[in-house]
Amino acid sequence: MVHVPKEKRKKWDKKAKKMFLVGYSESIKGYRLYDPEARDVITARDVVVMENTDDSSATTITIDESRPPKEAEEEHDSVSEEQDTSDNPMDETFIPNESSNDTDDSYCDTLSPDDLDVLPTQM
Repeated sequence: MVHVPKEKRKKWDKKAKKMFLVGYSESIKGYRLYDPEARDVITARDVVVMENTDDSSATTITIDESRPPKEAEEEHDSVSEEQDTSDNPMDETFIPNESSNDTDDSYCDTLSPDDLDVLPTQM
């Protein structure tokens, strides 16, 4: 539903108009909408998208599969295995250097109670 501005409607005209969402505008902010009455595509920002409407003009497409789904899954698995085993020089596994002296203790600082500067509280 697209809001019709007050300047473009009369006293008893509807405040909104039913249009179909086509997409998003690339040049300006807003939605691209198709007006079936005027057979025109407009761009508007004052839009309320109603996704769960019961539209009698909606069509249902049925897909007739010529083969059972098991064969399709097996074929898909074999293709993904081939892609995983390809030799790519940029795809190297990182192995950390064993001679590194870094331990978990080097990543955190510890302070003894003598190192802390505590300010006296004011009463």
